[in-house]
Amino acid sequence: MHIQSIEMSWRTMGKRAKATVTIVDSEGKPVEGAWVYGTWTYARVSSNSVSGQTNSQGQVTFTSKFVSGGGTFTFTVDNVVLSGWRYAYWDNIETSNHIP
Repeated sequence: MHIQSIEMSWRTMGKRAKATVTIVDSEGKPVEGAWVYGTWTYARVSSNSVSGQTNSQGQVTFTSKFVSGGGTFTFTVDNVVLSGWRYAYWDNIETSNHIP
């Protein structure tokens, strides 16, 4: 399994960002139940570690903390874990994305 994409967008109602991570297998099929561990980094050089489990589409969405003044939001995947599976990080399409 590996990261197919990290899609970034703004959350309505405030200065928060969303990152939707998609995990797929070697054939490009969604992987359900994988734990994705990541880190938000904000313009003010603070960070926030998060984790979540993929759904049936192989996706998990993370929402950043509110940051007054906005700035650049960066989301980086630190690890992907699922019992019985190997995380093929070398096949990742991307491991980090940002939204200004």
